[in-house]
Amino acid sequence: MSVQLKPSQLDALVFEMIKAQLPFIVTGKPGIGKTSIIKQAAKRAGFRVIVSTPAIDDPTDGKGIPWGDKNGNVAFRPIGLVAEVLASTVPTLWFLDDFGQAGTATQAAYMPWLLGRECAGHRLPDCVSICAGTNARTHKAGVGGLLEPVKSRFATIVELVEDVDEWCAWAVQQTWMPPLVVAYMRFSRDSLCRFEPSADLVNCPLPRTWENAGRVFNLDLPRAVQAASVAGAVGEGEATKFLGF
Repeated sequence: MSVQLKPSQLDALVFEMIKAQLPFIVTGKPGIGKTSIIKQAAKRAGFRVIVSTPAIDDPTDGKGIPWGDKNGNVAFRPIGLVAEVLASTVPTLWFLDDFGQAGTATQAAYMPWLLGRECAGHRLPDCVSICAGTNARTHKAGVGGLLEPVKSRFATIVELVEDVDEWCAWAVQQTWMPPLVVAYMRFSRDSLCRFEPSADLVNCPLPRTWENAGRVFNLDLPRAVQAASVAGAVGEGEATKFLGF
């Protein structure tokens, strides 16, 4: 069983880990705020964030491309976001988002950065820290799992879990969030996150989809259109309960 942290605990962990330059990975259901919390903690620590998405990368994106000079010498030249990371001169968090969706060859290409902080003759600047985020294989998010030597290169693996009280405390600070949504969460506490992965084109209640529902609810829509739009955000069953509330 993974180590579970609620949002405030993950925020505290990220804040300290990136200052200590310890690589870590955060797992959790889709749409519960992993990326937002990591970015928020990095900002609080004074770090800018560079987000890579290994799920859509080739191995060359993590390692670089072979480049020969006129004398026939060949080296790997960093490209894209890796080149930007290597050029960093200010505190920077390199966030590998959706890492578990990456193929095994791409995971292997990023592996040297995680432990030795160097790859193909290039070394990370001292101002750079690394972390990653992923869903689990059970979340139907295209995650095939992580290679064992990749997992062991992270200093810790933690799972983010939702917390109704913390979500409500965050929501009341958002000027666009309808107070009715917050009140409903306090009334029906298990409605914040009912993750039900499906191959059908429907949403389920998650912190992310409730944010979308709040934005839709704010629009000046006819009642029937509003009801349909909220249902499209969080699912018909939960939308019916919320609108009834």
